Amino acid sequence: MARQALNYYSGMEPALIRVGSSDKMMVGSAGVGIGTVSPAYPLDVQAAAAELAQIKRTNGGNCEFLINPVGGDAKVVFQNSGTDIWAIGKDNSDSSFRISEG
Repeated sequence: MARQALNYYSGMEPALIRVGSSDKMMVGSAGVGIGTVSPAYPLDVQAAAAELAQIKRTNGGNCEFLINPVGGDAKVVFQNSGTDIWAIGKDNSDSSFRISEG
């Protein structure tokens, strides 16, 4: 695989990281965009690949993904085309663990 130049553009908002002529990451007041220069969330990761992200610990032991709200529910919501399909997490109203549909 041929190496491509990595260019970092700063000095104005947003800061861009570009590989070749393609913008790969944006950091600005709207958030961090990976695969997008217009993040809609504080961290917005977009790609056409089926496997969008991986969290991997390579030296053995536990690997954690932490969801830590200040009040409210701690949950993961699965969507299809913007519609909630499933949710899994802790209901803060009664401290129960729930899996819900829709």
